[in-house]
Amino acid sequence: LEDPDAVLVGGPIVSADADGDGVVTQAELSQVDIAPLGLGVGSHGDVTDLEAFVDQLVRTLGHVDGEGHCAVSG
Repeated sequence: LEDPDAVLVGGPIVSADADGDGVVTQAELSQVDIAPLGLGVGSHGDVTDLEAFVDQLVRTLGHVDGEGHCAVSG
């Protein structure tokens, strides 16, 4: 989450589709432990599953007027 050299990876999200219906839900993401995936979380020690990882990433995407961060809810 804090690695400036991070590589775009989509496979773990696609693979999280446990029921194979083509829709990946937050519940399915929450069942994926990120430790074996080698995803760096930096100081975000509370990020242990893929749902929490994606949630933290989403929080850094929305910006208003440069560095004004958007609130994420859900």
